[in-house]
Amino acid sequence: MNKKLIIIIGVCTLFIAIPLFLLKSSNISYKEDYPELKVSSSNSIVIKDTVYSFFSEFTLNVEAYGYESKTIDFNHRDSDKEIILIEKPINVVFKVNDPFDQFILNNKILTSLDNIMLRKGSYTYEIKSNNHLTYKSNIEIEKYTEELLIPIILKKIDKSLNISSNPNNAKVFLNNIELGVTPLAINLDKSTNEIILKKEGFKDKKIKYSVDNNSKSEIRYILDEDENVISLTTIPTSASVFLDDEYIGITPTKFSNPNKGIIKIKKYGYLDKLINFNNQAKTINTILEKDMAEVQFSSNVTAKIFLNGNYIGSTPLKIDIQKIKHNISYEAPGYRSIEETFEPLNDNLKIYKNLLTEKQASLIDSKNNTTNSIGAKLILMNPGLITMGSPKSESRRDINEIERKVNITKHFFISKNLITESQFKNFKSSTKSSNNPINNISWIEAAKFCNWLSRKEGFEQFYIIKNNQLIYFNTESNGYRLPTEAEWEYAAKSNNPTRGDLIYAWGSDRQITKLVGNIADQSTEGILTNFVPDYDDGFIERSPVGSFRSNQNGLNDITGNLSEWVNDFYSVEIIDSSKTFKDYIGPTVGTTHVIKGSNHYSSTSLQLGLSYRTYGNAPNELVGFRIARWIY
Repeated sequence: MNKKLIIIIGVCTLFIAIPLFLLKSSNISYKEDYPELKVSSSNSIVIKDTVYSFFSEFTLNVEAYGYESKTIDFNHRDSDKEIILIEKPINVVFKVNDPFDQFILNNKILTSLDNIMLRKGSYTYEIKSNNHLTYKSNIEIEKYTEELLIPIILKKIDKSLNISSNPNNAKVFLNNIELGVTPLAINLDKSTNEIILKKEGFKDKKIKYSVDNNSKSEIRYILDEDENVISLTTIPTSASVFLDDEYIGITPTKFSNPNKGIIKIKKYGYLDKLINFNNQAKTINTILEKDMAEVQFSSNVTAKIFLNGNYIGSTPLKIDIQKIKHNISYEAPGYRSIEETFEPLNDNLKIYKNLLTEKQASLIDSKNNTTNSIGAKLILMNPGLITMGSPKSESRRDINEIERKVNITKHFFISKNLITESQFKNFKSSTKSSNNPINNISWIEAAKFCNWLSRKEGFEQFYIIKNNQLIYFNTESNGYRLPTEAEWEYAAKSNNPTRGDLIYAWGSDRQITKLVGNIADQSTEGILTNFVPDYDDGFIERSPVGSFRSNQNGLNDITGNLSEWVNDFYSVEIIDSSKTFKDYIGPTVGTTHVIKGSNHYSSTSLQLGLSYRTYGNAPNELVGFRIARWIY
């Protein structure tokens, strides 16, 4: 070897060895031979089993495969030190083929098989199930692995049983599950089972059958007649049965022999059936008669009508239809089809449909129900026919409810709610903010609000006003306005094919059948002379808009809360009853304007009628308004 090279190696060895002599050293030992052992220190030198350090105290980091990492504090005064590492637990995964009831590991019941961590050692486990044989086994964990998978196959309890009865065709229920009728072969999955046999006219037979204690593979039972049971069937089935107005079940059904009484059978879409029961036979079979309505269909163009997918004719058409929900469609060449669901509840209905060309329909689609710049929800109303007012033959009507026929040919928007105080505040800043409808404003002030809103949204003004006086209506305008009286009645009581024109918001009877609005109710006793007894809407005065259910066209507060300004001048003119007015907006001149609808002071059938009208101009605390506009 080259002498220079020997000298260099010697010098390097000297420089390495000299510091080690200067460092303090300690020996370390291990309890056992740990696999893949790694020892490190941030402030010391570790060479094999010796630690060298300038410091009296230092730390060691010890790692080994299958053991928990450990940090050890050392002091040279400790001299030799033995290191003991703790084994890592193993993730044991029990994979069971079927659901079970109980898993017991080393005599401890586990609530879950997720994240079971076990260390080396012996373990016993047991699996119990009502539907399977008990499974017992043990595991021996000898060395570390990251995951130990233990597959388990549970064996089902399988016991066949043949069941027969006298008479046959009895329904068989196994643990409350219907399986079929006798004779029947069944498989028992549980050790103890409840078997029930049911047959009309016979007493139920209940049997407790144990797989463990009963080796029979076939059982036969004699059913006992039930002398006190009446069986009732109907065509069609699923009809509700009442005995002396007490509900007893859905057909087919059985009930105790009442000896006598009135049996009433009711089913949606069918006429009620009454049976005067007086010790009749034990079995009653009856056929229900469909409840039919006469419906007249008409439209602006000749249209084919399809009822529940079947062609039934073309408009105009008169046909009897069962009083249930139907899917109906109207089709005409060059026009968009109309598809809807309707339910004819009245005996006689007249349904008119206005079909639109595709161009018209597309325009409407683009402008359908929307919310304007002040947050007022607008409802789109389709054209149609309306008979304003009320016939002279109708009782509880006012003489000013002049009957007239109006053909509304233009689509128009009408606000879902009365204009609120918060919305009016945008126009008149002194108004307080609330969700109550604005009141105590004059007709002309309501008209000015409409003009302001039209200007705000870029529409042409409808009202021409000078010096606080109305000059004329701009009927070519698409701007905001008050709804006409015809439009208000159309939105209030029409456009409902299932009922036709309404007299009241709740129907045609004077008696209020449901909570329909904020009217003079029981809570106003002592405040008002007249009020509706046994009616409580929860409000003594104004209520926030939308507090009650919308009407058939989606409008709120059509009945109650506040009466409403409409566009028309008030008049009581003689009308030709045979004439139909097109887009009627009332007289062109007048001194007062029409007020429609009832308010929270209204209580009589006259005031609550949808044809009721009065008049005024001045601010009134019981009058508000909603807005409308034509779309073209």
